[in-house]
Amino acid sequence: GRLHTVQWMYGCELRGGGSIGGFRQDAYDGGDFLSFDKDQMRFIATATPAQVTADRWNSEKIQAQQWKAYLEGECIEWLQKYLHHGEETLLRRVPPGTMVSRRKSGDRTLLTCYAYGFYPREIEVKWIRSGVEMPLEWSQLLPNPDGTYQIKATVEVQEGDEKNMYECQVEHSSLPEIVTVVYEEKSPGPSIGLIAGVILAVVLAVGLAAFGVWYAFFRNKRPVKDGYTPPREGPADVIQRL
Repeated sequence: GRLHTVQWMYGCELRGGGSIGGFRQDAYDGGDFLSFDKDQMRFIATATPAQVTADRWNSEKIQAQQWKAYLEGECIEWLQKYLHHGEETLLRRVPPGTMVSRRKSGDRTLLTCYAYGFYPREIEVKWIRSGVEMPLEWSQLLPNPDGTYQIKATVEVQEGDEKNMYECQVEHSSLPEIVTVVYEEKSPGPSIGLIAGVILAVVLAVGLAAFGVWYAFFRNKRPVKDGYTPPREGPADVIQRL
C-alpha cells in the first residue's frame, strides 16, 4: 500500500513574567493536520480530513487532559532543569553592534542596517524616514559560529532625497533603551585627478627652486683656465696694494 508520513511537534515556554505556555502541532504527508489549544483544552483541525480525529479526541477529553498536564507540569520541570544547568549560556545577554551602509543595485539605491554579535536571537530592527517607519525590502537573521546572531534589514530610498533623515532603530533585551543609528551622506573626498595635479605642481616647484639655486651658484663662480695657477702674494705685494 501507499506510505504516509505523520509528524508532530510539541514544546513548552517559560516566559519572563513567570507565565508559561505550551503547544502541540501535527502534520500529515507534509501538511498541517491538527493542533492543540492548551488553554481551551481542545484539538483544532487544520485540515478537513483531521476533523474526524479532532471530534473524537475532544469528545473523549482524556487526550486533552493528558497533554495539558504534561505541557504545564513535566515539560516545565525539564525546561527549568535545562535552564539551571545551562544558565551561563542560555540566559546570557550580549548587546548587538550596529552599522549602516548604502549601495547601488542597478537603478535602485539601498540602505542596509546591520546588527551583529547579539544574544538571545529575538531582536527588532526597523528603518525610520522622517519619523515614519519604512517597509523592509529584505531582512535576514543568521547564526554566528560563537553562538550569537546577526541580522541585516534593507530598505530602498530615493536618489537625492537629502532633505529626509534616515535612521535605523534596534531593540534588544540586552539594551537599556532603543539604539538609533542615523545614516548621514558623506561628503565626497578629493578626486584622484585633483590629488595628482597637486603632487605634480609641488614637484615642479621644488625642481624649479633647485635649478635656480644651481644656476646662481655656478654663474657667480670665477672660471679658472686649465694649467693656470694663481701666483702667491708676498708681504710686499700686500703692502703695495694697501
